[in-house]
Amino acid sequence: MTKITKVDGITTISDKSASVTIGFVKHNRMVEVAVSYCAPADKFKRKIGRELIQYRFISKNTIALPLGNYSEEEIIEHLQYMFLF
Repeated sequence: MTKITKVDGITTISDKSASVTIGFVKHNRMVEVAVSYCAPADKFKRKIGRELIQYRFISKNTIALPLGNYSEEEIIEHLQYMFLF
């Protein structure tokens, strides 16, 4: 099950079945992205994934992708395809 939330300007996509949280912020033509994977031996918690995403944005541990011309829904679809499947 995928859950989408927005906190402090960061949109997060959490997928419990894949044990991953993806966060992104749209900047003009680029989208800044951070990803947090949960180890198979650990229990997936959305809150911890969101906290790790926020930390990665604060510490600039992100990547930039040229997806800024897309709508938020299309960006979410692209990021899910890149990091979940």
